[in-house]
Amino acid sequence: MGLGYAFLAGAIVFEIISSSLLKEADGFHRLKPTILLIIGYTITLFLFSKSLRWLNLGVAFALWGAVGTLFTTILGVVFFKEQFNRTKVLGVACIMLGTVMLNLL
Repeated sequence: MGLGYAFLAGAIVFEIISSSLLKEADGFHRLKPTILLIIGYTITLFLFSKSLRWLNLGVAFALWGAVGTLFTTILGVVFFKEQFNRTKVLGVACIMLGTVMLNLL
């Protein structure tokens, strides 16, 4: 089980990086970020598929999505100066709460 979470953590890290590169790729008009994000998403899917040898699909996907959303939102605020208001905080909190509930069931 621990190895499954290690693969999942790696998938989440690469997903966060790749999602952030989507902004830099400017609609796939900038070559270097586009190539990097394609490589990053390929690694993400490889690691995620490896994690499923040990983890349930629903739980793994919920964790991947929730943690990815949380950190991508934070990176958007810090690096891209995106707005962070009460609505975004509530939305991310709901996603995290739902993920916790899925893991407890």
